[in-house]
Amino acid sequence: MLEIKSVPTHKKIGLILGPSLFLCVLMFHWGGATTNAALAAGVTMWVAVWWATEAVPIPITSLLPLVLFPLLEIENIQQVTKSYTSPAIYLLIGGFILALGLQRWGLHRRIALFILQSLGSTPTRIVLVFMLVTAFLSMWISNTATTLMMLPIATSVALIISNEKNKRKNDFTVVLLLSVAYSASIGGFGTLVGTPPNILMAGFMKDHYGITIDFVDWMLFGIPLVLILLPTAWFVLSFIVFPIHKIDIDNNLLKKTISEQYEGLGDISLAEKRMSLVFVAVVILWISKKWLIAVTGLEGISDTGIAITGAILLFVIPASKGKPLMDWDYAKQLPWDVVLLYGGGMALASVITSSGLASSIGNHMFGMGDWHLLALVFAITLIVLLLTELTNNSATVATFMPILGGLSVATNYPPLQLAVPAVLAANCAFMLPVATPPNAVVYGSGKVTIAEMAKGGVLINTLCLLLIPLACYFLLPLIF
Repeated sequence: MLEIKSVPTHKKIGLILGPSLFLCVLMFHWGGATTNAALAAGVTMWVAVWWATEAVPIPITSLLPLVLFPLLEIENIQQVTKSYTSPAIYLLIGGFILALGLQRWGLHRRIALFILQSLGSTPTRIVLVFMLVTAFLSMWISNTATTLMMLPIATSVALIISNEKNKRKNDFTVVLLLSVAYSASIGGFGTLVGTPPNILMAGFMKDHYGITIDFVDWMLFGIPLVLILLPTAWFVLSFIVFPIHKIDIDNNLLKKTISEQYEGLGDISLAEKRMSLVFVAVVILWISKKWLIAVTGLEGISDTGIAITGAILLFVIPASKGKPLMDWDYAKQLPWDVVLLYGGGMALASVITSSGLASSIGNHMFGMGDWHLLALVFAITLIVLLLTELTNNSATVATFMPILGGLSVATNYPPLQLAVPAVLAANCAFMLPVATPPNAVVYGSGKVTIAEMAKGGVLINTLCLLLIPLACYFLLPLIF
């Protein structure tokens, strides 16, 4: 007999609350002087509540603007659909297909095991190497895929060291698994394609403020954050929360295990070599884009065009015996739910601006106009940090971008300096399993409790609350 699971209470509440808030706005503002702005606010509240509570699947909620905005005559269907086909969406799709290529041929696992062969003899160094490898991979492929790939490697290493009779050695297992989850999130700071909220913010800035965030410029800002936060998180986990620096381990057994896993991959295949060439070529083109434009005079070169070119090449270049590096059956694994979420977020942002709602929000925030920029950035970081522990980080960013646009109007501060801290904070979900997929994957292993995750996460979140505002206040203006 088919088992039907009961719907959680928070979803039931969200299912009713979302349209109820919309109807309240509809009744009290219909026909008024600010009809479009009020209706845009109602739709935004409906979508935000359903996103936050996941009353219906997030990608389905993201389709609401396609129905409601034309129906309410806020924007016609042609205008709304443009948001679902913005350059940022295609940069995301291209990046996802390249990531699937790395996963299909196991190249990401080979890179990880190759680096891990250089492990040292101390537990703290082992954790640091795992964090560096995970963060690097997470800059290019999804943090969820990175965590799923690194988890079995981490578990096999932990089995060598852990001992039920030695609590400190059990702490090593906790630290190693948490380090994988946390560094997968931290690594996403480093590149525009490292995490979906980065691309969403870049698309919003381009569409509404004409601000182009170049791939290299973002790396110049994001990589220093990774280089600061990663060792800081390592120190907090390994020396403060779970002191593991005095554990003695059998280094020979550890090296043997890693070597066996690496040797089990066999010789590098022709497909892996060709996949690596395409991936490296795309990264080089992203990095050298400005130079290429200056030399060739081709203004049409873009991050999105480079990503899509790389994705197309995977379907053209053979792996072996005529079989291409990528086929559509495998590419269908592409996370279309994230793509739809971005389209919905961009559609909301567009209407919030065009309807005058952003300006209205700004007018109601003039009381914050006297706030110092650093204090304002700190407040934004804190709010998003708290929200992202309980809600989807991409949905949080999609909701906040247009609101921060209104705040920029109210304060006359550059929109980028208000948007970037929100995006960074949305990626700092370290305390709860529901906060981000890497946390959920590690928690699902059964080797880490919620209390242990919260114990490590609260300190790292606190450090992020200090680091992000300072970086956005001092470093961001130097680069953008």
